[in-house]
Amino acid sequence: MFLFNLSKVIFLFVLNQKKYFNLKFNWNSKSSFQIFYKPNLIFIFFLLTLSVRGQDCTMENNYNTCQGVEAVAMWLNNVPGYSSSGVNFVVSGGSFIENRTNGTATMSGTMTHANVPSVSYSISVSFSGGTYSQSPHSGCYTVSGSGYYYYTSFSGTLTSTGSTQVQNISFGRKGPAFQVGYGASLWTANAHGAAGWIMGTSSGGVSVEGDIGPVLSCTIPDPCTASLLASNSGPSCTGGVTQLTSNSVRSIWQSHI
Repeated sequence: MFLFNLSKVIFLFVLNQKKYFNLKFNWNSKSSFQIFYKPNLIFIFFLLTLSVRGQDCTMENNYNTCQGVEAVAMWLNNVPGYSSSGVNFVVSGGSFIENRTNGTATMSGTMTHANVPSVSYSISVSFSGGTYSQSPHSGCYTVSGSGYYYYTSFSGTLTSTGSTQVQNISFGRKGPAFQVGYGASLWTANAHGAAGWIMGTSSGGVSVEGDIGPVLSCTIPDPCTASLLASNSGPSCTGGVTQLTSNSVRSIWQSHI
């Protein structure tokens, strides 16, 4: 479900040529490789680095294994203007978009009272400080933390949107960093998810605490496209955007020898 920071040696070989070539690889917006080689003996060491671009996810309802709640994505210990008791919320139209290149993410969607549909919020959260270097936190079960990604800072709002108007809430991080990974939602161990504890204040000055813990269904943008420029004693061809592999690079070179 994740992209990892990966450095991989593609190939190392020697060419004996009588022509001069200049190959430049622009790998996304993160890495660029320019290879010059001269006649007779050329040692080429091509190091390819895949940059992490994150994932685009839809938020889905979780299963709270602690309490046997079949559908939940958020829990609040009270809903100011409606209830002083804890309330489960289900998500619809939810998205969680990560950009791990700069360590940020956004969350949006609608959170609706699990039993009273007229009570709902529009949720909007901005995350920053993305890192792999944090300790995981556990909930209904003990998590491994393997491959987890964390956001050390976030701030968000819950804006009342239902026909039963309740107080708006502004919130931020409580306790450990917001975590993303397999089993990270704290409610369902066998699914990709995310979770964080929140604390904030309503528009009426009431303190609120809770959990956000959706299951995530994600797609990962392909980071492996690149543009290729090649020249033989000057510009002779320009390749389009292509998927670079050791075979494709070798074939491109052979076609210009």
